[in-house]
Amino acid sequence: MNNKRDTVIQPEHLILLCGAILLVVLIAFITIGHPFPSFAAENVRPSTRTSLTVTYPESSESSSSSLLNINTADALELMTLPGVGEATAKAILDYRREHGLFRSTEELIHVTGIGEKKLEEILPYITVD
Repeated sequence: MNNKRDTVIQPEHLILLCGAILLVVLIAFITIGHPFPSFAAENVRPSTRTSLTVTYPESSESSSSSLLNINTADALELMTLPGVGEATAKAILDYRREHGLFRSTEELIHVTGIGEKKLEEILPYITVD
């Protein structure tokens, strides 16, 4: 009754066990560390626990160092601009990806979701330098 097979893991089983553990770890990294949000249903926004406070300068004459460069800003930075939410920030990034860098701040008028009124609100806070 003292069979080695009962007490020792066979090499081929050990390889399978290590492979299964590696596969589970890989799947965990892929699903937990996935950079894109997953939505349970259409038109349902995921809840976030992030609090964001945005303050704007009092005067419209800002120094160029405090202006947001729309050619280098990421989505979160763009969302600090007045009237720019997640969809508009994505549209700006998409436009920049498709057409290259903005040559002037007024070129934002060509971005879907930005009209003349929104552009006027944004202009004092942005630069292309």
